[in-house]
Amino acid sequence: MPDPGDAPFLEVALVGGANCLVTGSHIRFPVEQCLGLPVLSPSELIAAWQRLHQDPAAAV
Repeated sequence: MPDPGDAPFLEVALVGGANCLVTGSHIRFPVEQCLGLPVLSPSELIAAWQRLHQDPAAAV
């Protein structure tokens, strides 16, 4: 981790079984150090949530 103070956030996400880690600063959580946990920006999380929860009937 570029900042060792960020390590507890990754640890909690991993131990807690999080599906992803959301941060406004990807540079603080390098992909190669996140043990396969996706790192998303807030806007990426919202877009993913919207894709998963879109109402097929509303697209008509």
